[in-house]
Amino acid sequence: MVYKLSKALVNSRFQFLKNRFQRIYIDQTVIEFLKRIRRFFDFSGTNVYIQSSDDQFRSWDIIQNIWPLVNDNICCLLRLNSPRLDRLRRISPAILRNCANLRSIHSIGPFPVFPGDDNGGASSDQALAKWLLTPRGDCLPKILYCWFYSAEIEGVKGSFVNASESVNFIIRLRSFAGIVPFELKNNLTGERLTLRQMDKDNWLLVRCPIGREEDKWANWEKEAIEWNWYRQWNRIDINFKDRKIGDGMVGANDEGPGEPNE
Repeated sequence: MVYKLSKALVNSRFQFLKNRFQRIYIDQTVIEFLKRIRRFFDFSGTNVYIQSSDDQFRSWDIIQNIWPLVNDNICCLLRLNSPRLDRLRRISPAILRNCANLRSIHSIGPFPVFPGDDNGGASSDQALAKWLLTPRGDCLPKILYCWFYSAEIEGVKGSFVNASESVNFIIRLRSFAGIVPFELKNNLTGERLTLRQMDKDNWLLVRCPIGREEDKWANWEKEAIEWNWYRQWNRIDINFKDRKIGDGMVGANDEGPGEPNE
C-alpha cells in the first residue's frame, strides 16, 4: 500500500484520490504514512463505506486509530447496518453528530427511534434520531435512506407534533405494503411533515417549513430520489480483516471490544 500511494503521489499530485487501490495488508508503517498524507484527505464530500465485520476486534482498533483522518470530511456513511453503527459508537457514543459535515446516511438496518439520544446508554437507533434532529449550520436538510418500518413511522409523527424547535430532513423509504400517505402540521414550529409516493419504488418522508421555497426543496427531493450509493466516486472503503494485520500494530489487540470513549 505504501508503495502504491508513494508512486501515485510522485506521478500525479492528487490522482491517487480518484483511483481505486486495494490494501491487502496493513501494519504500523501504513498507518504512519496515512497520517503523514492527512492533508490530502482534507476536503469535504467524502463518502465512507465500512465493511469490516463487528467481530474483527483488531480491525476496529485500527478504524478508531485512523478515524480522525476522515471524521471532519465525511458527507455520507454508506450501507450502515446496526452492528457497525454499534461498533462506531464504541469510538464515541455521539460519533454521528461529531462528524461535522455528515449530511446523509444510507442505512440497511437502523431506523430513527425517538426520543433521540446519543449518550452512552442510548441505543444506536436513538443516536440516529438524535443526528437526524440536529440542525446543520448551512440549513441543508439531512437525508436518510432506509427501509420502511410502520411502527417507527409513528415515532417520527409523535416527535414532530410535540416538537418546539424546527429542523429539516428528508427520509427516502423503499415502497412497501401498508404505506399510507399523510400530512401533519406543527404551527408552533411552522413546519409540515409529509409522506408522499414519488415513484413505484420510493416514498419521501419530508419535514420542512409550511411556507417552504419550492424550487430549493424540489431540487433536494430530486437529489434524494436519484441518489445511488454505488455511484459515489469520492469514496473510502474500509474492509480490514484481523488476519491481514501485521505484528506490532499500536492499539490493535485480540482482547475484544474496548470501552467507548465519552
